[in-house]
Amino acid sequence: QEIAKIRTWQELLFPLHGKVEREYTAEAAAQTVWNTEIMELLQSLHEEKGAFLFRIEYKGSLDERKKSEFVKKTASLLEEKSERMLINSISDYEIEIRIVESKKGGYLPYLRLYTMEDERFVYRKESIAASIAPVNAALIMQIAGDYLKENAQVLDPFCGVGTMLIERDIRVPAREKYGIDIFGEAIRGARENASYAGEKINFINRDYFDFTHAYLFDEIITNMPVRGRKSKEETDTFYGRFFEKSAGLLKSAGILVLYSNEQGFIRKQLRIRSDYRLLF
Repeated sequence: QEIAKIRTWQELLFPLHGKVEREYTAEAAAQTVWNTEIMELLQSLHEEKGAFLFRIEYKGSLDERKKSEFVKKTASLLEEKSERMLINSISDYEIEIRIVESKKGGYLPYLRLYTMEDERFVYRKESIAASIAPVNAALIMQIAGDYLKENAQVLDPFCGVGTMLIERDIRVPAREKYGIDIFGEAIRGARENASYAGEKINFINRDYFDFTHAYLFDEIITNMPVRGRKSKEETDTFYGRFFEKSAGLLKSAGILVLYSNEQGFIRKQLRIRSDYRLLF
């Protein structure tokens, strides 16, 4: 439970211990899982007794067709071995059995519990297609933590549903937080999420390039918009405008924390502008 509170884990996998059958077959995979303490573990961790709905996730070298056959056969054999105390289900499953191909032969089994509630990001009630995963936002704030300061004035120019700002304030409390987005539905969702999170954030439905403010900000933190159908030239122009606009809104010692897959455009701006430097 202490580990579950850490905001930066992607998934929790519990290794299942037992004899590993060294063959690369569905029969060996099913027997390896059955050799573990899986049933005792499941029954000890859950108050309600009865069968468990499961799915199998395979990680290995099989192609898609063989992978599908392998998963179906392994699942069928596990149902049989457990006398249907384990029931394969394509939806509404309660557990995932992760079967990972081992370099030493056979498969290593892991367990993922969907019955264990993840309460880290319960505030995120609203999202849009472009929303950043909350765990990624938390990870970015963890990485940038040494550069964030308390009581800062923080701006997110492409805030979406507010996840980055919320995670920023959880990592290091800020004084003033502003979120801007041109998409009105995102701003509506951001206000809902901030309310659920107990955060006071000023959200504004506006184009960042039209935004003005009475004072400068300590930090600009954002998940940069994806290129989509924009050409290379259009994206290059966009990043140029962004860095120019941000320079006018940041204090002289202010920082940018950017989440982007367009490193080339960012590095170009760092190369041609003397008012920015890369910290990390």
